[in-house]
Amino acid sequence: MSRDIIGGKSNSTSMTLMDFAIKICFIVMAIGQFLFAFYVLVFYGKSSINGHFEKWGKVMPTGLIDGDLLGNLMLGIHLLFAFVITVGGPLQLMPIVRNNFRAFHRISGRLYIVTAFIASITGLYMIITRHTLGEIPLKLANALNAILIMWFAYLAIKTARERNFKAHQKWAIRLFIVVSGVWFIRIWYGFCRFIFEGKIPGSAPNLEGITNILIGFGSYLLPLLLIELFFLSKNRSSRSLSFTISISILLLAIVIAIGTYSFGHIWLKRLYI
Repeated sequence: MSRDIIGGKSNSTSMTLMDFAIKICFIVMAIGQFLFAFYVLVFYGKSSINGHFEKWGKVMPTGLIDGDLLGNLMLGIHLLFAFVITVGGPLQLMPIVRNNFRAFHRISGRLYIVTAFIASITGLYMIITRHTLGEIPLKLANALNAILIMWFAYLAIKTARERNFKAHQKWAIRLFIVVSGVWFIRIWYGFCRFIFEGKIPGSAPNLEGITNILIGFGSYLLPLLLIELFFLSKNRSSRSLSFTISISILLLAIVIAIGTYSFGHIWLKRLYI
């Protein structure tokens, strides 16, 4: 699958483990993101249809605010688009979809990129105008994430229009990683809660602890670093580098699986609020 994703082929047996690692990591990510999308659809959709918007404030630091029409609208758009991009991201990278349903891939790809761009704008608006936990450090982490999403979205479109499909696929993967930043945050917290039995060292209730800050930035920068090293290794013949990156990707897959299991319980419980 890693060969299909980046559009190249590898004849080196040293890449077999890396191909396996990428497949496993992607499958685990897809399962986790579809579960998160299901939660977003059911929880926010059901509460909206029933008019119980007060439930939003029970699961997020700042829900709907009386009198803040624009801010509430931005929040609603952000949540709607979060569902679209969480479902659309894995679909864009699945070779079976891209190779057999090319028209759908192109149309959904444009929708995915535009949606990710708009979701980032609404996210930046809320970062600037609303009080959030973590204050300045996490605001900066979220703002950087949003900026990277818009930058990578632009480059994904640009390379596609230039018909530079190899570069386009790489930028699409980078975009997928940073778009998944909000989801990765939950995964890392879920993993830490599972490992430390709910008491996360270096974490503070207001999310200003060192662990909170590291998760804020590392949630998307660490996976992005791994994918950059993966791209680098495809152009090198170093077996030790390939092995190290493969093990790192497999470890990330384990973190994602544990985090999804841990936070998945929280998502399912919230459906009964």
